[in-house]
Amino acid sequence: MSLELYYSPNSPFARKVLIVARELGLYSQLQLQLVAPNPTVRVPELHVHNPLAQVPTLVTPDHGVIFDSGVIVQYLDVLAGGGKILPPSGDLKRYEALTYDHLCNGTLGAMLLVRYESAVRTLEQHSEPWVTGQLSKAQRGIQRLSELHLPDISGPVLSLQAVDLLVVVWYLDRRFGHLNWREWEGAKVLAEWYEHAEKRQSWVEEVAPPL
Repeated sequence: MSLELYYSPNSPFARKVLIVARELGLYSQLQLQLVAPNPTVRVPELHVHNPLAQVPTLVTPDHGVIFDSGVIVQYLDVLAGGGKILPPSGDLKRYEALTYDHLCNGTLGAMLLVRYESAVRTLEQHSEPWVTGQLSKAQRGIQRLSELHLPDISGPVLSLQAVDLLVVVWYLDRRFGHLNWREWEGAKVLAEWYEHAEKRQSWVEEVAPPL
């Protein structure tokens, strides 16, 4: 089976899907289509598959187009036999995992909005109350993640929670180093976890620079 994945290496949501594909042994089935999504510019090759023009977007041979990283992750898990990245359907722990996923996605979403404010909008368009509000949301997300059980990283396949947390901390390091995010409430715990988790082979392969 060949799966066409539209992605950007700068997207934390696309990064999540790529790590999950590596963990599930499905990475070799992906045909990667690099795009540069822009909230203000039409990207024809992406719009034709996803009217929202968001990455990641997965084009499948038999099940149409799938988008939203959480939906793609569940699809890949089923392709790999089910119950590997996520607890299987019928297991109530699945909803704990999906809630954790939503917490991470919301935290990332707030960080992306802060990023867009400085990267896309002009200085005259900046709204400090907006930035402060989104940054506070991200900080609350980080604090809550630090209070929850840290995901195990020693199993044969990482859980969705572990992949989620890897991506959150990676994005913090990538885009928010200038804000000293490691000084945020609870961030030190996550940073220490990340120092061990980033040695995971799937993560090393994914973030390594291309040859």
